[in-house]
Amino acid sequence: MDNIKNIKQHTNAKICAVVKADAYGHGAVELSKCAQMLVSEFAVAELREAAELREAGITKNILLLSPLLEKPKQVLDNVIPTVCDVKDLVLLKKSGYKKVNLAVNTGMNRLGVRPNEVARVLSFLENNDLKLHSVYSHLYNAPDEKSAEEQLKTFKNCTKDIPLHIYRHIAASSCLWLNKEFYLNGVRPGIALYGYDKPTKTIDKQKKGLVQSIMEVSVPVIKVLRVKKGESLSYGEYKAPRNMTVALLAAGYADGIRRKENPFLENRLVSVRGVLCPIVGQVCMDITLVDVSKVNNVRVGDSIYLLGQGVDGEEIASACGTNIYEILTGLKGRIKRQYLGNAD
Repeated sequence: MDNIKNIKQHTNAKICAVVKADAYGHGAVELSKCAQMLVSEFAVAELREAAELREAGITKNILLLSPLLEKPKQVLDNVIPTVCDVKDLVLLKKSGYKKVNLAVNTGMNRLGVRPNEVARVLSFLENNDLKLHSVYSHLYNAPDEKSAEEQLKTFKNCTKDIPLHIYRHIAASSCLWLNKEFYLNGVRPGIALYGYDKPTKTIDKQKKGLVQSIMEVSVPVIKVLRVKKGESLSYGEYKAPRNMTVALLAAGYADGIRRKENPFLENRLVSVRGVLCPIVGQVCMDITLVDVSKVNNVRVGDSIYLLGQGVDGEEIASACGTNIYEILTGLKGRIKRQYLGNAD
């Protein structure tokens, strides 16, 4: 939990820990249990995720970042829904919930009420015995100082009549390296909790190292074979460009190893005893092939790392033509998780 402690020390603000999408592929229940004593509250995308945390014993408040779509069958005590549109107010009144969050659209044009609708929402809440728990927004391009400042200014202006003790947050992971005026009285880190979204080159180098990736992914070798140049490997037209020793891994795209757009490329790397080796041929549903010719005596049962031990998640994402969010949230299905350490 060093990432949480470092973020807390750096921002000197309350932390709303975003654990949606199974904590970005890391396991929401286990990580929330571990983090509960270090954060002020949690945030998830939908009611099912909140219910799962609550059933697992999470007692801190759980914010719903998306609107309710229908009247819930029961009110979950520590779950707090969000007003994402003025049209949400009627349903929220009928829902039985007494506390709500307010999302403000300051420029991203995703979820949130318009700045000129905030007063109307506040009036509705007051007249219907609904208590405002928090108000927040989201920056669409945090590294761009001009747009970030404009959104912050809009947020402050439209929420100036809300009492100062109300929890307010606009700083998600990409904002943690902006100046402290963005921290308000709370921050809402998501992917930074798991060690990603590091500062850009334009940011103070001293702030690098604030967070470190917390997950490694390894899979076992299930077969080792010698392949001659010109022989086929996996599906399609791929043929070995050289003599090679190939290790078959017991994982494929059903486990989150993305298929290649071009099976002839060798830019997808894994770690074999600290040596980076390329995935060769096309990734299958249950099997991935790796050229381990540079490593001596690879055997069945050996662990090969898809993430960690020299394999960087951001580099995987770049090679796959996507972002780290898709890589991490794709790690599901049959992957077994083992958790080490605790909140101390």
